[in-house]
Amino acid sequence: MPAWQPEVRAPARVSSPSSTGDPGLAGGTLLALGTVPLGVLAWALLWNAHVISSVVAFAVSLLAAQLYIIGSRHRVTRTGAWVVMAITVLTMALSFLAGMWLDMIDVVGGHPFAWIGSSGPWEELSWNLSENREYQNEIIQNLWSSLLFGGLGCFFTLRRLFAATKGR
Repeated sequence: MPAWQPEVRAPARVSSPSSTGDPGLAGGTLLALGTVPLGVLAWALLWNAHVISSVVAFAVSLLAAQLYIIGSRHRVTRTGAWVVMAITVLTMALSFLAGMWLDMIDVVGGHPFAWIGSSGPWEELSWNLSENREYQNEIIQNLWSSLLFGGLGCFFTLRRLFAATKGR
């Protein structure tokens, strides 16, 4: 081959693992973050069913793990399992907040998309959280049940994910 061809002049690629030991961490994390809006949307669509936290948490943890594997182009490492767990927790927290916001939309009336940029539902929510004792008790009860059932929903997926990373 002549020396001017790129195959001859190209230096050999040296693969260096990232500082965390997970070379696919960035790609896996970025792709798995796509789970957040999907999980919030699923929660918002199913909010009035009141039995959704376990189903959504299961789906979010499973989807985040699968997207992480696709994005990282290899198996999930221990760091990757922690990333999937953090994405699941973030999604569930934002989903609960979205559910409270939808409750406030019911109070102020109108279509949720019409209120996206408005402060009306947020003002109503902040007043209820600070002044309305009955609403506070209801939110605390909903939060605890969401934490309990959400934890149950994602527990087995995350447990299997962490068990699969043992020794990596």
